Amino acid sequence: MAKIGILTSTPSFNDNYGAILQAYALQRWLILEGHEPSDILYHGDNEPMLNKKMSPVVRFKGVFFSGNTFRQALGTVLTKKVRQARSRYFQMFQNAHLVISNETYDFAALKKSVDDFDCYICGSDQVWNPRVHGGVNDPGYFLQFAVGERLTIAYAPSFGVSVLPDACYDNLAEFVAGIDYVSVREDSGAKLLADAGVKAPVVVDPTMLLTDKDYDKIAIRPDWLPERYIAVYKFGERNEFDSKIKDTANKLGLPIINIPASVDSSFKTRWDIGPSEFIAIIRDADLVCTDSFHATVFSTLYKTPCIVFPRDAIGSKKSMNSRMEGLLDRLGMSCRYVASSSEWDRALAMKIDYSEAHNRLAAWRSDSEKYLISALSGIGE
Repeated sequence: MAKIGILTSTPSFNDNYGAILQAYALQRWLILEGHEPSDILYHGDNEPMLNKKMSPVVRFKGVFFSGNTFRQALGTVLTKKVRQARSRYFQMFQNAHLVISNETYDFAALKKSVDDFDCYICGSDQVWNPRVHGGVNDPGYFLQFAVGERLTIAYAPSFGVSVLPDACYDNLAEFVAGIDYVSVREDSGAKLLADAGVKAPVVVDPTMLLTDKDYDKIAIRPDWLPERYIAVYKFGERNEFDSKIKDTANKLGLPIINIPASVDSSFKTRWDIGPSEFIAIIRDADLVCTDSFHATVFSTLYKTPCIVFPRDAIGSKKSMNSRMEGLLDRLGMSCRYVASSSEWDRALAMKIDYSEAHNRLAAWRSDSEKYLISALSGIGE
């Protein structure tokens, strides 16, 4: 049994379903393989919004002047109490299903404590997304504190974007070269590394290392959930898709269950939804409408009909659309992606056959497990 420290998107564990469920999945898979994993609470130097010692003035500036629209910023303030209530559901999930470090580390502390684990893994989720780290590469999430000291593995980290800021190229090749085993979650990430002279396999997100039967064990169907409904989980502000969702709900005579993602939503939101409830809502929906990578994953695992649409404007340098596009392409499900509202009715009318997608997923999962097993066999060498 090896002690494995994981650097992942722990700052999002209070409100992001995909972030916490991918962490659960990786820990669960490692435990089944006989290891002892723990997520490490880490706050990098370029994550000022995570600094609990910030003054109220700095926090205010962070909310209203960090690229959010005014409506998003105002929504963040006005929904504070309900968001705190939702955080309790996330905390209960953490307590029941995750092992997380008791203290929070900065890079210097990680370096001092490198002997605490036999191996370190970074990933999955958007730990390499420069938008999260002030437009630069965070050395902690590239495991630079453990290079040459312990086995280091990058398992399915995501850049989140297909174009990096210029500053990220200055040390990308150097950071990645120090990691013993490097993989990425998306083809767009593999291309970014290839441009830096590094070849990396594309592996499944940790949520896809497990199956629907595994998730049924932790899923909780809320008592208030209607028998039939449309589930909506969206981060973007593409109002053209909101109109299509409402039209579809009216056409099918189904209520909309809006899972909280953005605080700036045109739909009435239920905030009493934790990670376990999220799984059940996606599983049991008549239709899932989403711009979320992980909602797409769980729709696929449960063979739930879905329509996937872009979160950001097509062609935007900051676009994160490549994550969903790449996933659907690999699974042979590109027909579920609508680039504009004009394609909505076509996708809605098309019957989904998930058999080919699941065959592709099974093969991809097998290759990813072989990669991880091979990488972990180097512990102690």
